[in-house]
Amino acid sequence: MKKIASLIAFMSIGILSITAQIGSIPDYEAFMRELETTKMKVTGSESLYEGSPYLFEVEESASVYHDGKEVVKNLTMRYNAYKDQVEVKKEDQYYVVPKEDIFSEIQLGEFNIVLKTYISTSKKKLGYFLSEAKGKLNLYSQHRVILNEPEEPGAFKEAKPAEFVKKQPVSFILCEDNVLRGVKNKNNFLDLVPDHQKELATFIKKNKIKFRKPESVKQLVEYYNSL
Repeated sequence: MKKIASLIAFMSIGILSITAQIGSIPDYEAFMRELETTKMKVTGSESLYEGSPYLFEVEESASVYHDGKEVVKNLTMRYNAYKDQVEVKKEDQYYVVPKEDIFSEIQLGEFNIVLKTYISTSKKKLGYFLSEAKGKLNLYSQHRVILNEPEEPGAFKEAKPAEFVKKQPVSFILCEDNVLRGVKNKNNFLDLVPDHQKELATFIKKNKIKFRKPESVKQLVEYYNSL
């Protein structure tokens, strides 16, 4: 559990004075003024369970304006992978960052999280993804934390409290319509990437690419980008 806790929790350094840094971003100023609204507050109910819903502990975080030019630094932020939401700290309270274009990219140390449209069960949804590789083909990973229900004690087992558990990340690639689609297996990948079929098929077989392992898919995407 300590390993999970240390791997998890997007965050942060103490919030420094940010007012002077956001003067050129009126929309961000408006957002900061609205943080006190009750509906955006983080309740803190996650502390009632074992484990943590947060991913990637880092030393500093920032929000990148949607045109990629303006950056608001020195924010205390974290990513809640259980609820798929980014949270920002103001004074002693965390607030949920709206899923809007203006907040579509979050930098947390070496990690870069982006807000993207993706396909899930044949429906388009909006969610946060970790950027893994860029080039002719862009690769992203979707991180999730689930909450296991508590278990009652039985004849041969002890009771277990409710617990947050980190799931294996799922790989997605950005397609021509600017929508992310999951990479499930060899045929699925080759359908999404129609060129260099022969080279890719050979590489997949030779390197024993495992599509359930993000690091293996990244190896494949980096090879494709080198062609």
